[in-house]
Amino acid sequence: MDSETVREYSSSTLGDKQVTVRYWTYGNPQAPAMVLLHGFRGNHRGLILLAQLLPQYHVIIPDLPGWGKSDPLTVRHDFSNYSIWLQEFISTVAGDNVVLAGHSYGAVMAMLYATKHNDDLQQLVLIEPVLGDRTISNRLGQLYYQIADRLPRPVQNFWIKNSALNRLTTEIMTVTKNRDIKRRIVTDEQANVPQIRVAVELEAFHSFYETTLDDVAQAIHMPTLVIAGDRDQMTPLSATRRFTEKLPHGRLIVLPGAGHFAPMEIPSAIARAIETSST
Repeated sequence: MDSETVREYSSSTLGDKQVTVRYWTYGNPQAPAMVLLHGFRGNHRGLILLAQLLPQYHVIIPDLPGWGKSDPLTVRHDFSNYSIWLQEFISTVAGDNVVLAGHSYGAVMAMLYATKHNDDLQQLVLIEPVLGDRTISNRLGQLYYQIADRLPRPVQNFWIKNSALNRLTTEIMTVTKNRDIKRRIVTDEQANVPQIRVAVELEAFHSFYETTLDDVAQAIHMPTLVIAGDRDQMTPLSATRRFTEKLPHGRLIVLPGAGHFAPMEIPSAIARAIETSST
């Protein structure tokens, strides 16, 4: 596969101020385009290994506005505004008839976008979407941000950017028994902490919990691949099965033994699933 290329895309769609987003591309620019969206608190780095295993696509991974090395939006970081930004980004950078894929929070963003753009996408790939089920992990996450909302700003910053708590959470969410892989994931996640913008994170989190996903599946009419791990702590497999059954053209591939960090733990299994769905 061709080496990665980093580029910048600037837009003032959502305000007078230019917002510059950095994005990374992998593979042959002449191949069909896949726009790949990272998860909550993440950036492109968590998807690099997967992108490198998809030579059949020209993979484009942005650091979403407000995350990683990209500027924040000048408006609220909610799904509605992200969708407006994403439409312009896709049409400018990727063109028509693209594959839109996302992991975790990025999968939710992708599915919500797809409901409004059924004619613009070739395929939708949802990798471990967080479907809002009241799992222990989700309840703890909601409590964590409810506490953050009530804290004074200096304490709030410490609470959200607490590296020790971030390390603990990452170690719990990582299910691989391979120590080298686990160490790499923890190191990468720790590197994200200094880049966190607290206001962006709070807005994005609350947007997720304000969004109802009950009727989303029925509104997606393009071929949709859903990839789930049977050890995903964020969304039970039963919920993912119910969601996929509601998709008019949905297909579910279950990865045995995979947790919520599957793109970083077992990227080759996800790549095989995507390749299978495209043949």
